[in-house]
Amino acid sequence: GAATNYFKSLAGRPDDFEASHWLAPVLVQTGDVQSYEQLRRRMLARFGETTDPVIAERVVTDCLILPWSRPELERLGNIADTALSAGSNHWAWNSIQFAKGLAEYRSGRFAGAVDWLQAPLREQGRDLARDVEAYMVLAMAHHRLGFAGYAHDALTTGLGIAARLPSSGNDLKDWNAWNDWIIAQALMCEAKALIEGPPKLS
Repeated sequence: GAATNYFKSLAGRPDDFEASHWLAPVLVQTGDVQSYEQLRRRMLARFGETTDPVIAERVVTDCLILPWSRPELERLGNIADTALSAGSNHWAWNSIQFAKGLAEYRSGRFAGAVDWLQAPLREQGRDLARDVEAYMVLAMAHHRLGFAGYAHDALTTGLGIAARLPSSGNDLKDWNAWNDWIIAQALMCEAKALIEGPPKLS
């Protein structure tokens, strides 16, 4: 399918970060977990040593749309720290903090995740898809810590923001954050399943 063709084109451009960055969420959305697994291993191998804070932030986020295993998580935590070294004046600082929060959550450090995720949410409204992502991971972290009320509040707030975002393909074509919207939707499914349980059959 399209993913296979994309992999063939990627093979000819192994150092093209943008191609990998746009492909990762699409593979998750289409349920091609095997190709996503291949792609994120390739991203970690190719870009794991980057000193560019934006590439570092994107590698962490793109590789952790779905949970991952221990050795990779440690490496991604270090890559998130590389991004953080850019400092709070960097234009992508909110996204960098989100990437660190996501890495903390995936690593089972739920209190650390809450700390890193609350800061970007103080400046809501600039990037709604990223706000939804942050609320979903925040909700899951609170749930894991046993704070059911906080978890439900974060989930409800994030879902409320999501309801205002474009839902159709036509709207998304003109929106350069569509990949973050796909990531947000994947995290919404994960958070709802964790906090509300499997959907009840009517």
